[in-house]
Amino acid sequence: LFMAGAQHFISGSLAGMTSVAATYPLDLIRTRMAGVIVDGQKIQAGIVKNTWWQTATSVVKNEGVGGLYRGVSPTLIGAFPYEGIKFYCYAKFKEILPHDEDGSQHIGWKLVSGAGAATVAHVVTYPMDTVRRRMQLQGAGGTAQIYKNAVDCAVQMVKKEGPKSLYRGLTATCIRGVPNTGIQFAVYEGLKTLLQLA
Repeated sequence: LFMAGAQHFISGSLAGMTSVAATYPLDLIRTRMAGVIVDGQKIQAGIVKNTWWQTATSVVKNEGVGGLYRGVSPTLIGAFPYEGIKFYCYAKFKEILPHDEDGSQHIGWKLVSGAGAATVAHVVTYPMDTVRRRMQLQGAGGTAQIYKNAVDCAVQMVKKEGPKSLYRGLTATCIRGVPNTGIQFAVYEGLKTLLQLA
């Protein structure tokens, strides 16, 4: 039982880290185009250019290719537990929620399992996501480098804005992410059954 849970956790974690490493520059560009950064009392737009391509080329021109990976460390560190917890909890919720007499499970329970797994994963790992966003936004549009690294970012946030600042935006994230993950797992399981893969 422990080994099965560990397998879900490790497989999910490594899959999540792989997807982060492959797509991180796109996430940074999206954040730059949509975000704002607070520098003291002054709020500055995080947008660099109008299109994603213009934003990407501007980041590379002003910050180097490494600029596309600003904040990747907390993202990779966060992806490991987030995906691991999500897949582990999904397997556990599926296990404890009701099954039919033939051992099958209604797709509604699989949706609930996915939504519950996403909720737990978001709550546990959200501070790392907040730090990641802050790291991505610093330096945008010529703004100053406020944080030395992810740890410094988290420490400064807690000192200046209080511990709750690490959870700013969690509700909106859950409103979007919880049903998204529930639907994703339910459709995945439904298609597996339909295609007779499991």
